[in-house]
Amino acid sequence: MKNAVVNGALEGDLARVTETVELVQLAKTAGVPRGAINTCFDNEELRELIRKAQEAPAAAEAPIQKSIVATVRRCIASGPDPAVFPGWVPSTRSESGKYEPPWISHDLEQVLSDYFVRYDLDGSGTFNSNAELKQLCTNLAVKLELDMDVQAIDQMVNRAGDMEELCWDFKTFKKWFVSKEQFAPSPFWLQRDYSDSDDAPENEMEGFLKAGSYKVNMRPDGHAGVEFEIKVRYTRGGTEEVVKELVSRTYCDETLGMNTNQGHPYPYGLNTVSGQVNNTDKTIHFEKAYQHDESSGWPRFVFNGKATRVATRVEGSWVCEGGEHQACTAVLEQLNVGARGSFTMIKNPKIKNTIDIWV
Repeated sequence: MKNAVVNGALEGDLARVTETVELVQLAKTAGVPRGAINTCFDNEELRELIRKAQEAPAAAEAPIQKSIVATVRRCIASGPDPAVFPGWVPSTRSESGKYEPPWISHDLEQVLSDYFVRYDLDGSGTFNSNAELKQLCTNLAVKLELDMDVQAIDQMVNRAGDMEELCWDFKTFKKWFVSKEQFAPSPFWLQRDYSDSDDAPENEMEGFLKAGSYKVNMRPDGHAGVEFEIKVRYTRGGTEEVVKELVSRTYCDETLGMNTNQGHPYPYGLNTVSGQVNNTDKTIHFEKAYQHDESSGWPRFVFNGKATRVATRVEGSWVCEGGEHQACTAVLEQLNVGARGSFTMIKNPKIKNTIDIWV
């Protein structure tokens, strides 16, 4: 009965805010002037304006005196349940609609700083050659297990511009490197995370599942898939045990937006993933719990999977457990997932054919 209620709510009102923001971006891409966009009253009128712009661009010039900005604000105000999401705003805070992470972990900040100093070959405190930037980005990509090859790195470095003229300092480099449009490392990277370039354990009892970054694809019953990334690392590396605990780690579901009632925007989506593997059964159990006090009634997601014939792939099922009904409904609706489903967990491929790594 509970699942039917949740699914019914989802079918009745899917991703209201996301749809509006996406339509605004489509309108801009279609060449609709800002003034014309600002005159739309709702999504239907915006769709019609986009259609006219695509069929006859001149038709998009005629203003319709109603505000899409008001529509966005109205959708934001009435989107997630305010009792569950007080002070909510979407994570897409910039005018372009692109997500800007509010912060990165201290560990990630430190490794970026250390590598910046290491590859600042002339000690100037700035990067004034593209060769320096290329070496830095390649080695960081390996260190942080980023899913890209040398060709992709070269393209990003070339698009960054001429470092002889730009002379990036660390702050400028960091903002560029962590952005979603560039390298986008996990904001919650931890020290002692090692990359796929390191040797894997020789004994499966050290952990049948290789350490590293994995993409988890949740396939909710009756809904589109939702993908997120987790990092597998064991609390007691190198020891032979039947059950091995995973290092707990914090992540963020950007879809859940930000809380502006805390003095500064704070992510609603912060969550802790913890769990364990069983080396005898070759199974994994992990839970994704949001960082809210128990009185908030937020649910948690429980995953149970088993190894496949592919050593770096796990398949299994997940279920939403716990939580108060109102909070569960609001969270599931905002995530656009149901209450249960299947999942796959696939290890990110390691970077191949990298240029020489400078130590």
